[in-house]
Amino acid sequence: MARVFKLNRIFPVLCVFVVVLGCSFFARADVKKSVPELMQWMKDIDLKYKKGEVISGYFEYDDENWDDLLDAGTTIAEITEKVQAKYGRPENKDYQKLMELMRAAAEKMGQIAKNERGKAGALEDVQWQVRLLRNSCANCHKLLKIHIYPNLYPEGKHRLRSGGVYDDWGKPD
Repeated sequence: MARVFKLNRIFPVLCVFVVVLGCSFFARADVKKSVPELMQWMKDIDLKYKKGEVISGYFEYDDENWDDLLDAGTTIAEITEKVQAKYGRPENKDYQKLMELMRAAAEKMGQIAKNERGKAGALEDVQWQVRLLRNSCANCHKLLKIHIYPNLYPEGKHRLRSGGVYDDWGKPD
């Protein structure tokens, strides 16, 4: 009777353990499948940002430059919303704040490029937004311990895998 009693207690615990382990395995597999999507979004943000950063160094913009800044700001804001919706971290208030700063700077950059091009002070305003965008990106990467330029770090001095993504993506130490 004692043996049956122990099995009655152990069996439900074992079942719960197997279910939880299975769910966590499949959830982790889902995250790994979606990492390429996140990497593509980050690449798109990077390309648009770099184009805007180059232009922001000019002392005069033509219509093509303004169009590129509008495209960069609009695209970065849209992608930021997608990243936040799919990979957001509601428990991490610092991350939430940085994502909002990034989205707001990109959106404002696009609005200035769309509505204020050619007006006095517009060039400086859009340059300021590009710098705010750069700051928010750098601070978010610092918070998540993701090197923006891993090639600047000696081998073994960072946790990046060859694919450019942490094994424990964004988990704090």
